[in-house]
Amino acid sequence: SFFPTVNVGGSMSFNSTGNIVDGMINNMAEDGEPRQNLPQDAVQEFKVSNQQYPAEFGLATGGVVQVVTKSGTNAFTGSAFEYFRDKALNAKGLFETEKPEFRRHQFGVSTGGPIIRDRMHFFGAVERTQVDEFYTVNTGLPQFYSAVEGTFKKPFTRNLYLGRADYQVSNTQSMFARWAQEQERSECNGCGGTTASSAGYDIEVPRTSLVVGHTWVRGARQLNDFRIQI
Repeated sequence: SFFPTVNVGGSMSFNSTGNIVDGMINNMAEDGEPRQNLPQDAVQEFKVSNQQYPAEFGLATGGVVQVVTKSGTNAFTGSAFEYFRDKALNAKGLFETEKPEFRRHQFGVSTGGPIIRDRMHFFGAVERTQVDEFYTVNTGLPQFYSAVEGTFKKPFTRNLYLGRADYQVSNTQSMFARWAQEQERSECNGCGGTTASSAGYDIEVPRTSLVVGHTWVRGARQLNDFRIQI
C-alpha cells in the first residue's frame, strides 16, 4: 500500500507503469508511482495501453496510462459530489474486540466556462479526502507494555487542486496552461497490532506541477506540439 500505483500487462514490478498527464510524464523517478493525483472531476478522458505503445513513452515496461484534463467550454458548467463511509461497513481487525470509530469523506466541486467566447476558456476543480480512523495496539504482554496499548487516532487528509486555461490563438494555433497541486498528510503509518505509535511514522506529501503547451498546425503535412512541465 506504500506504492499506490497499478500494474499493467502482467508486470510484477510496482514501478513498471508509465503515467502521462496532458502529454507530460507523471511518474516519480524513484519508485514509479504516479507523481501527482488529480481531482476525479478534472479528468476528461484516459487511455490504457498494455502493448505495442510507441517508443515515445519511456519509463514503462508493463503499460502506459494516459490522462487528459478537462477544459472549459462556451457554456458555464459545474459539478459536486461526496462519498461517505463509516464503521458500519467495516470488519473488526485481528487485534480488536469491537469496531473502532471510522469515518471517511471524499468530496469535491468543479466549474468551467468561457473567458472570451470561442477564444479563451477556464476550468477548475477541488477535491478533499478526510479519513478519521483509529488503530488498536495489543502487544500480548500488558504486564510490561500497558502504557502503549489501546486504541488511538490515525488521521488522513488529502487536498487536490487543479486549474486550467485554454486559448485559441488562431485557426492554426492554440495554447493551454494547467496548474495542479496535491497536499497529503497521513499519521502513524505502520501502527497497530504489536506496533506502538512510537514505532510508526508520519508522511506529508506536497506536490505541485505547471504544464504549458502550444500546438501549431503548419499546413497539411506539418504539426508542431511544444509542452513543458515545471
